[in-house]
Amino acid sequence: MNHAKSSATNVVDLERYRDPDSLPVLNQIEEYWSSLRTGSHLPQRSDIDPRELGGALESSFILERIAPGVGRFRVAGQKVWSIIGMEVRGMPLTSLFDTSSRSPISAYFEDVLRGPSKAVLPIKAVPLRRGRSVSMKMLLLPLQGENGTADRILGGLEPCQAVPQAPHRLRLSSGKVTCDLIEDGRYISIEHRGFAEDRSEFTPSASQSETDTPKLRLV
Repeated sequence: MNHAKSSATNVVDLERYRDPDSLPVLNQIEEYWSSLRTGSHLPQRSDIDPRELGGALESSFILERIAPGVGRFRVAGQKVWSIIGMEVRGMPLTSLFDTSSRSPISAYFEDVLRGPSKAVLPIKAVPLRRGRSVSMKMLLLPLQGENGTADRILGGLEPCQAVPQAPHRLRLSSGKVTCDLIEDGRYISIEHRGFAEDRSEFTPSASQSETDTPKLRLV
């Protein structure tokens, strides 16, 4: 029997049909983080064993709080810096985002540590050269420092579809921002809305202040 090779027009990109709410990598990171919790106590940075993250290690990262609202990458997996197009270790988290996203990203970073809270953020990876943008989700989970307060974050970045060649700039996109306040070892769900429309043409008002950014509150 003669089997002809399939033409490119017959190839179906299954990533286009992936459920955007299906986040196996971020779920794996959160499950590992949850397994390290003891009652209401958060995991510590020293508790993290990279080998236990398995295949999610390449998509994970750890941030260190170096100033209010400023998180610096201590380590990051290969898939994280391949999306950005460079090694991100030592860089501030906000430097990966466009300028209009930096204030809210800084606020969410701080809220995760102060809550403490778990946050899942809708992200767009926008190519710096020609190409299509890619939807992603970013997970932020607090880690307890030596002084007993949360000062680091275990995070993950998971694309909802195949990612074209780097480099990309990240952007907080439209959609639901889920922030779960951690209290007495349980989650209290608090939901914010992301930007109401695509931010590619968004220009912040000169009068807009950081106090306009939604903060976590117990309801």
